[in-house]
Amino acid sequence: AAAPAAAPAAEGEIAKQRPAMFSHFQPFEKSLELRWDERFFYVGSNGIPNHPMMVGITAWQQQVPLPQKYFGENAWRIPLHPVPAKEPAMIKGHFLRGAIALGVNGIPIFNPQNNRGDISAEIGELDEYGGHCGRADDYHYHLAPVHLEKIVGKDKPIAYALDGYPIYGYQDEKSPDFAPLDRL
Repeated sequence: AAAPAAAPAAEGEIAKQRPAMFSHFQPFEKSLELRWDERFFYVGSNGIPNHPMMVGITAWQQQVPLPQKYFGENAWRIPLHPVPAKEPAMIKGHFLRGAIALGVNGIPIFNPQNNRGDISAEIGELDEYGGHCGRADDYHYHLAPVHLEKIVGKDKPIAYALDGYPIYGYQDEKSPDFAPLDRL
């Protein structure tokens, strides 16, 4: 005979099992598919944000945002237990084709440089939210989505690097907890 199915976990037990990362994506959970295992947090998304897109671009590539299939096996995979790199990886001139992070709204974030090595924001390629569509009609940001602080809170992550580390918004130099960045 087959073993009886386990009783469903109580809501409190499920909440205990959720990784902390879940709460950062939770404001957008109605439009995302969120799941996890012991190693990774998975974020399924259609790649379309809940804000206007392509407004303010002056150097348009004639691409339009289309839904993407970032679901199932193609969901974004973020390590739950990040490990520091042995050597820092500079993004200048590297990571020019593809996401390096994921906004908590499920939108990928690329290097500030475009695929030619130009700073997208400096040449008018970005909309008022710091994003645009790539050649595959995939909407993505090239700047940290600091506008998400209005939804998640100033002290909460607005994104996660694909190595598992959280990304926060701007620091206030006048704040008592201000800490300048380390020099390389």
